[in-house]
Amino acid sequence: MGVIYRARQRHANWTRIAVGGHSQGGGNAVMIAKHELVDRVVMLSAVVDTTNDWELTHVTPSQRYWGLAHDHEPNFGSILGGWGSLGITLFGPVVTVETGSPPYEFTHTLATDVTPRRNGSQFHASTALDRYTPLNHPDGTPTLAPAWRYMMSQ
Repeated sequence: MGVIYRARQRHANWTRIAVGGHSQGGGNAVMIAKHELVDRVVMLSAVVDTTNDWELTHVTPSQRYWGLAHDHEPNFGSILGGWGSLGITLFGPVVTVETGSPPYEFTHTLATDVTPRRNGSQFHASTALDRYTPLNHPDGTPTLAPAWRYMMSQ
């Protein structure tokens, strides 16, 4: 990634790019934002890191980060720790999206408690993967769509 990243960084206008991802992809987004000033960072069930040291300094300011995680996923505590290291817990409490509505008290930290589709124990996957993300019935839109829109538009 280093050689490709360095070659492309001269051509990308990072300040106009939002980066994000689920799980390890969220960690990759944070790593980009550590070195480049990006428009925003969206972390879905991320960052799961027990050391958190690499998160302490980053070029992108903390107010440009948003996170969403399921409160029953095994690494929820580690995710909250990562969010704390990134400084986004300073922008408000963790708000459960099912009991709130956008703008969720303008917080940058969101949680969900919805039951995943297909396999009710896929909490980690349910924040981003179509196969497990719960749907609103009868229209079939993802239950988490308002939270995703909020994180991409605030």
